[in-house]
Amino acid sequence: ENILQTAVHAFLRMKRVRLNPSVLFAHQNAPSLMANDKRTQRRNMSFSKLDKMTLHAAKLEDCEEKYKSFRDMVSFNPETDIYCFPSLWKGDPLMAPVNPGYSERVQELKTRVLKLMETKNASRSISKFITHMSDVWEAVLYENFVFCFKNSLELSAYMALESKVNEWSW
Repeated sequence: ENILQTAVHAFLRMKRVRLNPSVLFAHQNAPSLMANDKRTQRRNMSFSKLDKMTLHAAKLEDCEEKYKSFRDMVSFNPETDIYCFPSLWKGDPLMAPVNPGYSERVQELKTRVLKLMETKNASRSISKFITHMSDVWEAVLYENFVFCFKNSLELSAYMALESKVNEWSW
């Protein structure tokens, strides 16, 4: 959950500098035969958490009027952008073979990522995309202030403490 809070904050910052983030979720060890209504219920619960994280990050950035939900900030379709991976091993891990369903889902995700690259960045080659991702990563590392905290709660506590210290200073 801490990683998600940091990612939501990063997406918000990207959106504010006119980068349009999109996201694909990959869930490891997801039961393959989970009932559809249970999966929908789980997804809705996850989105309510993401919406709360988005609202909290937007408050920290003073833009809560513009970003009230996760989808206000990130291009995302829950029907096509969530990938559930079964367990890597089929049976007892010491002697078990690799689960073919795992490899199939990895291939589906890889195909989806390449199609997204093709449609969103038609003029870019893979090497240019890798360079762009490297630049984005460097920007995230440069934006060290937000990412030196475990989560948004720590960041908001720090900002509240800082404002109190500024009130006391003359």
